[in-house]
Amino acid sequence: MRKVILTLGLIFGLLAALGGPLLGLILGLMIWLGRQQARVSVLQGATLASAVAVLGLGLGLMLAVTSWRARSGQPGLAFGLRRPGWWLIAFVVVWAMGWLTFRAGITPLMPAIHLATGALPALFFLALAVDAARRRGGQVAARPAMGSLAWGGLAGTGIGILLEATLLLIAGILAAFWLAATNPDLLGRLQSLALQAQGTGRPANLDALAPLITSPLMVAGALGVVGFLVPLIEEVAKSLALPLVILTGRRLTRLDGFLLGVASGAGFALVEGILNGSLALGAPATWGAAMLVRGGTAAIHCLAAGLAGLGWQVVLSTGRNDRGSTPMAGEATSSLRGDRVPTSSPRRWAEGFGLLSLAVAIHGAWNAAAGVQVFVSIQGIAAGGASSPPFLFVTVSVLTFMGILWLGAVLGLVLIPRRLADQQNGARMQRIGPPDVR
Repeated sequence: MRKVILTLGLIFGLLAALGGPLLGLILGLMIWLGRQQARVSVLQGATLASAVAVLGLGLGLMLAVTSWRARSGQPGLAFGLRRPGWWLIAFVVVWAMGWLTFRAGITPLMPAIHLATGALPALFFLALAVDAARRRGGQVAARPAMGSLAWGGLAGTGIGILLEATLLLIAGILAAFWLAATNPDLLGRLQSLALQAQGTGRPANLDALAPLITSPLMVAGALGVVGFLVPLIEEVAKSLALPLVILTGRRLTRLDGFLLGVASGAGFALVEGILNGSLALGAPATWGAAMLVRGGTAAIHCLAAGLAGLGWQVVLSTGRNDRGSTPMAGEATSSLRGDRVPTSSPRRWAEGFGLLSLAVAIHGAWNAAAGVQVFVSIQGIAAGGASSPPFLFVTVSVLTFMGILWLGAVLGLVLIPRRLADQQNGARMQRIGPPDVR
């Protein structure tokens, strides 16, 4: 199984490295030829094409080289990144350059600046978790960490996009059937608005859409999708790197499970930040704020994926435990407390499922809060009272909640690796025993 997985990783990485530049070239030509109909700026097209090419080449080579080195039995190293402060300084400098030059109308360097601005926050939060563990004597191997990072950026986003697009298509079909049966006049009005928007290249009139978009049924359905289904799809897709690492025969500690999950979340956030952030390239005045929000979202992705990875480790890892000795038959260790739990006990499965549920809940709370803000903004603009006290109160409340959740995610990326590293060191010292002072 080990050789099969590593061979598939090598093949997949090479295909991504070769296909990324080719797909970027094709995408760039398609956007250029159809830019008038799609209303996509040259800057957005160039950035998207460059992003696909660079991400495919970079992450593909990372996965291919990692798989090749592991398959050939070459010695591994500890995963090391620059201190998080350097990544933060780099992000601030690049973001400031982009904000100043974009507002000044200087765009030739914006594709490169945008790629760096979208990627650096994810690497910062990954470095934050790795550095927190390192300061307590904990570390993770380089090959599985780099493989997890590449998986999150390539397969994680690919699976997520495919499943979410399928979900959106199914939801659209069901909504069309429901409207055709219950309110055909509204369905006809929506179709005419869509044709009008397609012909003019401008968004549909919010006054006409607000009654439908802000209806209780639509709000509940949309929040259910973005607050539960999308986080569930993405957290499972990102964290599938952990079962693959375990199937290669590598014995993972609890710290490994969390840090590898963070790495896969960083890869996912890196790609999402670049691709989704490219939408802001159409508005120079809001690009800086949009990229700050995308950078903050990387912390949520990293923490949630770390918890999901820890859940996979609890359920699947049956190698040496953090005490440094092989568990007795039918025993495993609890993820956060370090006590022994029978392998066949439902408690271990419940703990792993609980960690995955917590990951989905954190991600879902962030998405749902952002969704509420979008609905409130649409309703406020349509009603002409976006600055009225009720709308301002809801906006401030939602942003405060998101700020608290973000701070909690950042603290989690620091405190959880420290605690897991301390438990690992304590288990190691217990195995070795006190020093002989005779």
